[in-house]
Amino acid sequence: MADSKLREINEILCAPENRSKNPVSLLMEAAAQVGETASFNFVDDTLGLSNLKIFTCEVKVGRLLKRSGSGQNKKAAKANAAEQALEFVRNSVGVSGNSPGSLEVSLV
Repeated sequence: MADSKLREINEILCAPENRSKNPVSLLMEAAAQVGETASFNFVDDTLGLSNLKIFTCEVKVGRLLKRSGSGQNKKAAKANAAEQALEFVRNSVGVSGNSPGSLEVSLV
């Protein structure tokens, strides 16, 4: 079931009208269309000096995937996390296109 939802998300990502959207809105819309919720949470462990902080954000799409991203501000960290999740979907579906049920979802 997870692999079919990831395939559906990938189809949504590949639609021409969605190519110009930012990663956060694209991920949230794609998740909603397959009946899942994308949630973003900032991790408290900011790294670096007070003037050079690195923020970390985790994104979860239901039980389908969990990814994280980082950036110099919260907006960049959130966008990076969404891009990591979208890249995971693209790579997972591309690799496992041979047989149904061969996709293993990685919660990292």
